[in-house]
Amino acid sequence: MKTLVKRYLLMATGWISLSLGIIGAFLPLLPTTPFILLSAWCFARSSERFHSWLLANKYFGQMINDWETGRGLSRKIRARALILSWFSLSFSMFVIYQWWGIVILGTVGILLTLYLYKLPVYD
Repeated sequence: MKTLVKRYLLMATGWISLSLGIIGAFLPLLPTTPFILLSAWCFARSSERFHSWLLANKYFGQMINDWETGRGLSRKIRARALILSWFSLSFSMFVIYQWWGIVILGTVGILLTLYLYKLPVYD
């Protein structure tokens, strides 16, 4: 029972993340790469069918495969993810304009930046 609930939670998180990633491909305030990678991670642990489908995708498949095999991200994708993430975080900080929101969003941004810089990159 516990694994079934975990599987469905991961699958739901994967679909929500994938949806946000696709929206982010067209909306400049929403980063695409972190959401797509999160959805791949969730699907790898919950549904082999959806994970394979995502790997076969002509737009995201190569990026996910490079990430999962340890090759990392291209410098262009990492730069785009960082720029768009910080842009959307900064915009959110401006909109919230509360010290606790700025601290939380700033911490998320710093952790995301550190994570992306720890990943291997290729040209």
